[in-house]
Amino acid sequence: MDVDTQQEEHQLEIKTLFIKNLNDKVNHERLRKNLYLLFSTYGHVVKIHTARLRGHAFITFGNAENALDAQNKLDKYVMFNKPLHIEVAKEQTRTIPLEI
Repeated sequence: MDVDTQQEEHQLEIKTLFIKNLNDKVNHERLRKNLYLLFSTYGHVVKIHTARLRGHAFITFGNAENALDAQNKLDKYVMFNKPLHIEVAKEQTRTIPLEI
């Protein structure tokens, strides 16, 4: 398998985004709900995990295409008066379906 094929396969596996610069003064549940409403417009959100360190979250999509679309369109999007910084999560997380 060549390097380009490996990179393409890795891209297809990416489903989790790491969100930074969230407003830590916003209520935890309100933040989770608003993250869900915003990111679910780009596809099926499987899981939202707000990190112990406030101001960060992980959002896992049902497929990689939706995750990358959300990253491209929402990076620098202003939410609660702060621009979101969105990166692909470095490691894939184990996920269970999100029920809201």
